[in-house]
Amino acid sequence: MKYLLTIAIFLGGFSSAIAQKTSPDGRYLIEYFEALPNESNVKFKNAKSGKTLRQGFSSGYEERSFREVSWSPDSRFLALVSRGTKTTSGIEILRFTGDSVTEVMIPDYLLNILGRKNLVSGGGHHWVSNVRWTGSLITFRCWGQWANGPGDPDIEPDNWYHFDVTLEVSHAVSPDRARLTSVSAVPRKGKGEQDGSGNGG
Repeated sequence: MKYLLTIAIFLGGFSSAIAQKTSPDGRYLIEYFEALPNESNVKFKNAKSGKTLRQGFSSGYEERSFREVSWSPDSRFLALVSRGTKTTSGIEILRFTGDSVTEVMIPDYLLNILGRKNLVSGGGHHWVSNVRWTGSLITFRCWGQWANGPGDPDIEPDNWYHFDVTLEVSHAVSPDRARLTSVSAVPRKGKGEQDGSGNGG
């Protein structure tokens, strides 16, 4: 039951044992199904033929569903936000061409952020949320700790960063590699507000 509720929360409310999310053009399909902990539980399929194009895991920790699933307007790219550990999440982008699904390389935007304080690694909390597409541009919120410390941002607010990251993902520019276009600091949310991780941000 918990599994089905998680699917409903992140994919818009499916009540069957198998949850599905279709691309805007109706050509591709993401299909979730119940599986044992070490088994693949998601398939990326050709919606018309039913052919499985790629299989994988939908999460690295506890909640076996993607936290966010966001198709590009042209249905050529799919952004997936998965929980990596108990206190982290990350983003990956898949490219769909015919019956081929490949992973798009993403530049090290986190190093761009940490480098502003001459750091190469940050604290134990790092989150990605609020994915949105504008044409070939994908923007998402990236926030976390500069260094290890309390997990509550309200305790040591100066130890937390908040940035919007924008990547360009385009067949015309480079279909297998995203290009970093901007990393912009954003104001921290107020006390008690949520930023998609289940913690205040």
